[in-house]
Amino acid sequence: RSGSTAEYGKAVVIITINLSEIAHRRTFLETRGFIKNQLELSQQKDQQESLLNSVLPGYIAEEMLKDILKGNGQRQQPMNLQFHKIYIKKHDEVSILFADIVGFTKMASGCTAQELVKIS
Repeated sequence: RSGSTAEYGKAVVIITINLSEIAHRRTFLETRGFIKNQLELSQQKDQQESLLNSVLPGYIAEEMLKDILKGNGQRQQPMNLQFHKIYIKKHDEVSILFADIVGFTKMASGCTAQELVKIS
């Protein structure tokens, strides 16, 4: 009987060690998945900021990012407005000229972007 009790004790220890190892592995994999998701979110945020900064002036991109990300990086619900917020900056003593240049499309189609900038 003492031999079977010892074997039973060893079996319990082995099962306990295996269950503990399984729990540790599961915790490791969950932690690894969480870290991977955090890195992906960070990369997506960086891409979003880069895109905004590439198409908008810095002060507008910054204001827009502040509005997009409110508290804990969560997207905010749209304000109770009929329209989206308009991001504008007032400039005094500025004129805007709208012009139609005859033959411009034909001329521009034969130029590179750099040549076209030099022409205007």
